[in-house]
Amino acid sequence: MKSYLIAVTLMLLSPFIFAEDATLRFSYWQEATPPFVILDETQDKIVKSGVLKELAEQIAAHLNMQVKFINLPVLRIEPQLSAGEVDIDCITRPDWKKHPDNLHWSPVIFQGADRLLVKTARKHEFKVFEDLKGKLLAVYNGYTYHPKITEMINNGEITSVKVSGIDHAVNLLSLDRIDALIDFDVLLENKIASGYQESLALADLIVERYDLYCAYSKKIKIEANLVDSVIKKMVETGEINDMLNRKYH
Repeated sequence: MKSYLIAVTLMLLSPFIFAEDATLRFSYWQEATPPFVILDETQDKIVKSGVLKELAEQIAAHLNMQVKFINLPVLRIEPQLSAGEVDIDCITRPDWKKHPDNLHWSPVIFQGADRLLVKTARKHEFKVFEDLKGKLLAVYNGYTYHPKITEMINNGEITSVKVSGIDHAVNLLSLDRIDALIDFDVLLENKIASGYQESLALADLIVERYDLYCAYSKKIKIEANLVDSVIKKMVETGEINDMLNRKYH
């Protein structure tokens, strides 16, 4: 009887045991592209694979929970997190949010960088910020960029061109309607590897290096420190690094 009571008590107290229908709602931004998000071509907005999908599913699996993916414009993700309509937003930073203190932040999940995608012949043309003066730079609506880039855009030293995604920017690059696209290095490297090895390259300039996190709603249905523990373990075991190095289809 004593061992039975101990077992029951452990089950009740264990942070990793939840009802079978418990679900964590993960957001992904509309402009997300491979390898972060790969959509099912037969079903609109259904996530088929990618780093974000695997990351979310593994976090949930460690917590014995299910996953639901919610597709949102970047500008709507933070309000949805604050309202508790979304539980977790991964691959983000506090300085990309208007009110970061309204959210709980995970341990660092991996490091990234903002780089410039350019035509191969121009890869050595951009070494410092001043090399962007007078240039047309493709940017995404709702994104936060390095303060120097923002300052140069606001001062008219750089002309920003809003694009809907990498494919849109690549098309404009091919037509010489922009000089460069600024985006995640992981996304740009993946695009180059998809058949643009000869025509496109990353410029020498590294705009910014930064740590990336997951942000949780303070209305999340489980203790945030439990998710922290799972993510910390996934980082320490190399599980997240393996995801970043995997080939997704």
